[in-house]
Amino acid sequence: MFLYVKGILSFDLGFSFRQQTPVSKLIMDRLPATLLLTMTAFAISLLLGILLGTLAARWAGTWADTAITVLALVFYATPLFWIALMAILLFSWRWIGCRVSATKQSARITPALPMCWTSARI
Repeated sequence: MFLYVKGILSFDLGFSFRQQTPVSKLIMDRLPATLLLTMTAFAISLLLGILLGTLAARWAGTWADTAITVLALVFYATPLFWIALMAILLFSWRWIGCRVSATKQSARITPALPMCWTSARI
């Protein structure tokens, strides 16, 4: 157990036999895309949360407040993986110009949307 914790603290995570490279190198290679996805989802969720929360507070007790609250509860209660699958279907079937993969420059926003929808809580 001590060797395991020591390895983690020194960022020596072992060797990937499948990729034939150190695990720490694999993580570092994928870190920029992960941070871009995370920060994009955070920024969108922050903007949506502030906007929808302000609108719900402004129109408290009206149909708009009820619709925003129901929408927030639905996205809060729905599992993230299901929202992500539905977003992939939406972007790949309905919007022809949008790629499903997040590896191309033009489609980097696609996987960030389901992440922000569930985290933009009112």
